[in-house]
Amino acid sequence: MGSFGPTDSWFAKLLSPLFFMFGASTAGTIYSFGYTLLVSCILNFVFGVTASRLMLQSLSRFKCLRKPYLYGGVRK
Repeated sequence: MGSFGPTDSWFAKLLSPLFFMFGASTAGTIYSFGYTLLVSCILNFVFGVTASRLMLQSLSRFKCLRKPYLYGGVRK
């Protein structure tokens, strides 16, 4: 069992043709890299959306920036 999960999972079995090229000792390393990459992409998306919403909310508190057309609304 590797640091981030078992190397005998269905995903590892699917990638076993690639694992044999790198040797048995790197199977856990490749699995760990994939897991780290997946988690970082998901967290990057979540925190990016959260940060964007917070910035837009804080900008909309200024009176000069409350115009709907600045945020994609129709112009009156």
